[in-house]
Amino acid sequence: MAPDRQNGVELLRKALANPAADFRAGQWECIEGILKSQRQLVVQKTGWGKSMVYFLGTRLLRDQKRMETRWRMGHTLRVFW
Repeated sequence: MAPDRQNGVELLRKALANPAADFRAGQWECIEGILKSQRQLVVQKTGWGKSMVYFLGTRLLRDQKRMETRWRMGHTLRVFW
């Protein structure tokens, strides 16, 4: 498992207080986009975990000290059904 993903899973498990938690389909791919400074628009049904994508992505960026005040890349739209 890549270091960023491993850190993300650890943060997810801590946030959910569930040692067995893992990302749902599409969640990690969206977080990876955030880590690459790509804008993300996640369209998904209620309860899927959209907020966790943004919270963990931002936290991982801050941990890497790469948080920027503006985005460098273009828009990204991801829709998962």
